[in-house]
Amino acid sequence: MTQGELQGRQRLDSLTGLRFLAAGLVFLRHITWAFDRGGLEAVSTWIGGQGAAGVSFFFLLSGFVLMYSHRRGDTHWKFYRRRFSRIYPNHLATFMLALVILLTVIDVPIDPGIALLNVLLIQAWVPVEQVWLSINGVSWTLSCEAFFYLLFPMLVVILTSLGLRGLRRVLVGAIAITVLLPYANAFIASPDVKVWFTYAFPPARLGEFVVGIILAQLLLAGRLPSISFKFGLAVAFAGYLAAAIPGHYATSVLPGSLSNAAVTLIPFGILIVSAAKADLSGRRSVVAGSTMVTLGTWSYAFYLIHDLLIITVRPYLEPLVLSPLTGVAAAAGLFVASIALAAVLFKYVERPAEKWLRGDKPRLMLEVAGGGSAGRSHPGGGTVGSVGTPARVQASISSEGIDG
Repeated sequence: MTQGELQGRQRLDSLTGLRFLAAGLVFLRHITWAFDRGGLEAVSTWIGGQGAAGVSFFFLLSGFVLMYSHRRGDTHWKFYRRRFSRIYPNHLATFMLALVILLTVIDVPIDPGIALLNVLLIQAWVPVEQVWLSINGVSWTLSCEAFFYLLFPMLVVILTSLGLRGLRRVLVGAIAITVLLPYANAFIASPDVKVWFTYAFPPARLGEFVVGIILAQLLLAGRLPSISFKFGLAVAFAGYLAAAIPGHYATSVLPGSLSNAAVTLIPFGILIVSAAKADLSGRRSVVAGSTMVTLGTWSYAFYLIHDLLIITVRPYLEPLVLSPLTGVAAAAGLFVASIALAAVLFKYVERPAEKWLRGDKPRLMLEVAGGGSAGRSHPGGGTVGSVGTPARVQASISSEGIDG
């Protein structure tokens, strides 16, 4: 067994903690109305407005984790089964909850055809906002992830056959495509299609996933320089703040859609690598503590539940937001409530459903729980996990959140 394969079994708790921070960015994007109503427009502009970049982080992390945990001998069927078991139970549960909320609380009719697209996770392939953002709006990212998962076994074969020079060329190409793609909007007439093409169209987001895969390959091959976690965090934070610029001062030279992924792609990649290196070297980062690992464990559930809570209470809460204090209080209250609901969803839906779908024995699930479960679908110690990696490590570096 190679040193790289041995490294691939070590826990990466820092990536679990970072998952929760990325989910928090998406939450900020969806709560900007509270800051605006409270007179904190600057918070919306420079902190919350570009929160959709958190989705890009999840796409990067997904590719990184799946490649990091990959081992030869895994089958396509086993991989697809684990991925389905990982993402679908929470998706189906929140889809059903969204139907109830839309039909009873918000009183919005549901198109059966659109609902079916959501159930099948193919809604992001339709360039109509009322379709790809329908039902539980954030689940369009799962439509992208499903596409990535479908391609992953083939991407592994292709990318692992390349030499170091070939990998670096593909890496540069994937970064270039992600950065330049927003400029393609100049050739699209429909405003709605422009948004969809650079934001939700699954092939348009594939570059981020591929960058994550290659970064993991280079890490395990020992071809990446040592980067301190503090430096990685500072670069990522600066990149995130910079992403507000095209969103706020959009021009033909600086398209607003650059803030979705182009500006943060490299900074987030640096952060992921620095976090992984910190864990592999035994240096404990600030996001690797037990609290952050637990929150990271719940981050996928948090991601899928938070916007449903927001759209449910917003009509009643928004009139009460009349000052900066009430704006912050509303945001903080919804944040804490979302965490609580995520914990419930994780405990009573995500974890038991994944266990049942994967056919895990009780003993194996106890091993996952003992490992600080962060997703039950990526690297670990004794049981087979995502792409053939033991489940205790898997419990530490799950990639969805999206998903995320």
